[in-house]
Amino acid sequence: MVKGEDTLVRGPFEALFDMIVLAVGMEPGEGTKQVAKVFNLKVNEYGFLAPRIPNVHYDSGKEGIFLAGACVAPMSVEEAIEEGSAAAMQAINML
Repeated sequence: MVKGEDTLVRGPFEALFDMIVLAVGMEPGEGTKQVAKVFNLKVNEYGFLAPRIPNVHYDSGKEGIFLAGACVAPMSVEEAIEEGSAAAMQAINML
């Protein structure tokens, strides 16, 4: 049971839900925009860096530039760590 108040229209209310997810919207930081401009990287419609292949996030399409973490899309800490590991492996392979 969720109890709240719509301060603009309805006043107090109660609603029953099976699950509630508390999350704040995320948008790319100013640094992401600056990096995209300096390195001429593509961005998606939300302003995040766009990988060359949609589900291969580390591939920027530019040689020697690997993407990882929340510059590509909103994600959990665990996902960011996995993506950072994938990007690091690509950098090692390049060496």
